[in-house]
Formats: sequence, C-alpha cells, structure tokens
Amino acid sequence: MMDSAKLYGSQDLAYHKNIPLILARAEHNIGRQVKLNKAPRGGLGLLSWNINDNSDSILGLKSSTDDFLRHLNGKQIFCLQETKSEIKIPDYKCFNKLRGDSRSGGLCIGIHREYQHLVEHVETGRYPDIMAVKLSAELASGKEVILVNVYDSQEHSSYKQKKSKQGQPVETLLNLSIFLSTLKHGTPYIIVGDMNARIGNLNEPSRLREHNDTIDALADGSFSSKSYNMTSTRNSEDITINERGRKLLDFVAETDLEILNGSTVGDIFGRHTCLKYNGSSVVDYTMVSSSIRQFVDYFKVLDFTNISDHRPTICHFKADITSKAKKVNVSFSVLPPKHIWDPVHSPMEFLSSQNTPDHISECQNVCSQVYSNKEDVKAANERLIGILTNIANSSLQRKKPLKRRTNRRKCRKNPWFDTECIKSRISLRKACKQYCVSPADAEVRNFYYEERKSYRKLIKLKKRIYFNGLNREIEENNNIKWANFKKLKSQTQTRDGDMDLYNLVSFYKFFKDLYSEKTLSDETVSRLRNETATRQEDHPTEDIDKILNDEITIEELNRNIGKLKKGKASAEDGITNEFIINTANNTRLVILKVFNECLKKEKSTDCDSALIPLL
Repeated sequence: MMDSAKLYGSQDLAYHKNIPLILARAEHNIGRQVKLNKAPRGGLGLLSWNINDNSDSILGLKSSTDDFLRHLNGKQIFCLQETKSEIKIPDYKCFNKLRGDSRSGGLCIGIHREYQHLVEHVETGRYPDIMAVKLSAELASGKEVILVNVYDSQEHSSYKQKKSKQGQPVETLLNLSIFLSTLKHGTPYIIVGDMNARIGNLNEPSRLREHNDTIDALADGSFSSKSYNMTSTRNSEDITINERGRKLLDFVAETDLEILNGSTVGDIFGRHTCLKYNGSSVVDYTMVSSSIRQFVDYFKVLDFTNISDHRPTICHFKADITSKAKKVNVSFSVLPPKHIWDPVHSPMEFLSSQNTPDHISECQNVCSQVYSNKEDVKAANERLIGILTNIANSSLQRKKPLKRRTNRRKCRKNPWFDTECIKSRISLRKACKQYCVSPADAEVRNFYYEERKSYRKLIKLKKRIYFNGLNREIEENNNIKWANFKKLKSQTQTRDGDMDLYNLVSFYKFFKDLYSEKTLSDETVSRLRNETATRQEDHPTEDIDKILNDEITIEELNRNIGKLKKGKASAEDGITNEFIINTANNTRLVILKVFNECLKKEKSTDCDSALIPLL
C-alpha cells in the first residue's frame, strides 16, 4: 500500500485519514441521487461493454440472456466489443463490424429504434477494430457528435501476431488518430471501448477538492452534480502503468480528450473494469472531447456479472431527447383464440350444429330478405360470417388464450433450467457481488470461480439430460412423436433475431399501403369500359354475356367448395376452409345468396370476408 504522506503530500495526515470513508459515503449518496434523478432527467444513456464473445457453449447467445437485456434497459445507445459474431437485439438497430480474416474481435453499436432517425453510420474504412456513428445535433445537445467504438486487442494476441508475420502490423491507436483526422475540424467525439491499456493514476491527485466544505457536502448527500466543476484530475483503483497506457495518454493529449474514468460523478474512485483470476485492472475507458465535457451528467462502472470478465460502464449525457423520439402510435388488437379442428370428430359435430331450429331460421331469413343497395349486401356478408362463427362456437373448442404476466420476471426460456439451476444462479450472482467489492481478496476470488464452474457444469449436465431424454423417446418408441422433433429443433436452431414492435409496424404499414393503392386510375377504368363497349358493338357476344351475367348455381358453388385446400390460414374473422367445406345445404344457400347479390349490385366482398377463398 502507498505511503499516506506521499499520497496526500504536505496536507494534514490526520485530516486525510478519513477521506476514504468520506468519499465512500459521498459516492453512495451521489449514486443514490443519480438513481433517483435518472428518469426525470431524460438524457442520453450510453452503455459500453466488452462481452468477450456473444456465443457461449454453455449459456448460448449472451445477447438473449436476462442479465444482458437487463443492462440494456433504459439505454438509448450501447457499444459492445469483442462480439465475435453479429448482434441482433429486439427494439434496437444494430450496426455490426467483424474482422474478415479472423473470428476474434468484433464490434457492435446499437441504437434504440425510437432514435434511429437521429443517428447515421459513419464509414471508418479498412480498420476492423474501429466503428463510428454520427449523433445528430438534436440528439447530442445541439452539436453533431461522432461516437467511436474501439477494441484494441493485446499485443500478444494471436490476431496481432498473425498480422505482424504477414507484414501488416496492427496499430489501433494510430489508425484511430488517422480516422479522427478525416473528420471535420472542431467536430466533438466520444470514444468508448476496451483499449487494453493501463494508465494508473498518472494525472491524479486522489483528493476531489481542496476545501472542507465541499468534502462535507459530498459526505452528507447535499452535493449536486450540476455544481460540480469537472476537472482533469483522476482517481484509479488500478495504479499499474504500462507502455500501452503511456501511448494512450499521448493520444488523449494530442486529440484534446478527457477520460471520464475516475474523474466523474458516479466513479470518483476509478473502479476496476476488468476482473480476471490473475488480477484486476482498468482497461475499458470512456473519453470525450473537452468541448462536450460539460454535458456529461455522470459515469458509472456497473456490477460484475458472469457473462464476461469485463464490467459494463454507463455514461449519461444531459440532453432533452424525449421530444425527439419517434414513438409507435399504432395499436394492435389481440385476435381471439382460434378454434381447434379435429379431422376425426370436428366435421360431424360441425354438420350436426347446422340442424338446429335457430340456425335454419337464420339461414331462411338471410335468403328471403331483399337487398336493395351495396350496404345491404355488405350487411349480408357480415351476417354470413356471424352464422359460421356461431356454428364453430357451438361445436368446437377454442385454444386457451395466452396469459399475460403482470410481474416483471420473465418466463424460463429453456426447459432444462429447473429449480436447481435457479438456486445455483442466485448463488453465483451473490458471489459476483462479493467479487466485485473485493477483487483483490484471494478467498473471495476463488469462491467466485468455484461457483461459476459449478454453475456452468450444472447447466451442461441439465442440457445433456434433457436432450438425451428427447433422443431416447424418438429412437425407442415405434410411434414417433413429431412434438419431440419440434422441441429438438427449437433448442438447436439458431434464431435470426425476434420480430420486435417496430418491425411489426413496418410490416403492417407496407401491406396497408400496398392494398390501399388503386391499381388503375378512374380515367383508365373509364377508358377500358368504353373500349370494351365498342368492341362488343362490333362483335356481338350475346351468349358470353348471358353466361357471365347469369346467377351462380348451387352446382358451381359446390364444385368450387370441393377445390378448397385444408390447413390454410384464416383471415381476421377466423373462418377457415374447413368450416366452408363442412357446411350443410342450408348454409350453402346463404353463401350462394350473398354471391349472387354481390354480382347484381356490383359489390365485391371485403378482404376479411369468409367468401374470399371461393373467389
């Protein structure tokens, strides 16, 4: 441990002995204040995290785990390093960049879909470890800001050694300097990422203020981040300095950057960002241009998780972006549960339900009514849908509706993740918290890695038991259950990202616009009618006109019903082809009546009509 007199210089040693406790209380109060004020501020949240490979042989895709998604909650932008594969997150537009000739490395910048119109991708050229986007002035407090995501792998990494042997040495900091030089002069930028550089506390003193009143304000919680004068002084729990760290400090000085680690509200100690078995360090940095330092609200190193040996960091910027978001205003109604159709028993029950007096009376009423205009024909079509729906409700069962969970806990996605796995995960999370607090404690460190090893071993065992059971049922039983094949496929198939609400809105608008457009203009329709009338005058076709204008017969209807295919999707009304195929004669007379009235009144059925499959 460093000598206190050397650490604090000529100041009163007795006074400074209480500074660690005072600062701890201060950071607790500041963190509590940040947590309470986070929602009203409505600023820009930026998450940075080295996830150390998105694919895990035991956990699967890390980007789909609850621990990962929990860290993204409330963040408008996230930057990931060392992804090694493409990332797709629901409700986020993700920009990915991978090393073309190596599986190592990989970068991702994700923008929440509400703000994607305010972000533009910036081409960084042939540098695989540098990725950038431009934040519009509306999103970044009145100034266009370049956000740069960087991963600078270690010098002894296999990737850099291979490149060196090929005569193409990789100098990420040099490449970053070249890229920044191509930007417009005066453009501010934010640089985040894993630099694998240790800069210690070269530009420290560790005390935060010279005056006692400021220290007292920090301790009692009355300190406000708005009154905090940002300085270039830093604190750091990592006092090691290496050669890469010196190069990083030279780069920071040349580009007029300020490092937020250890010098900003929320991280006044400069917490460790990387916790490994052989030691802890600060290698993940967030750096901003001096011109936008005033907009930094707070910076914080988040809790350690078992997803990666790096801790995520969050930087919050002051910005009024609530009014700039594009909210989704389209509301989707939930369709009623579908009817269950059993090929063996349902046809007979469906037919028997059409022999009731009420059904016969309703069919006769529809057939005997006189329809004078197109609105009457539309009402008849709706009555037909009601008749078929009533038959289905009286003879068939509906599928159970999905229950909406009111609590925040998500359903377990993996069938092998039982109670024993939950208890092991809880124990691992407790060990993570202890390790995060005391990374230098050998006993705590060993306990965490033992818990992590036992958790991963348990998950692997549960998965093997589950898949062995599925395979045994498939191989041993003579009657193969396709449900087991579906389970096996769902657990082994790689998911290509879920369709989120924003994709659903785009899907809905595309088809709404497609079917709302007129394929032919009114002028074109009028011209074609005149041409047709002229041709008919020149070439009389009385027989053809008679055939086309005659009413549809019951034989023609039955013939077309017999051509319907089973197992097809229904429209919004829920009427399937199976319903129409198994209609009795009295119900088919209603269908025939509606068809002929449409022909007479020149009124086609709506797109949600039960008659569409017959057209």
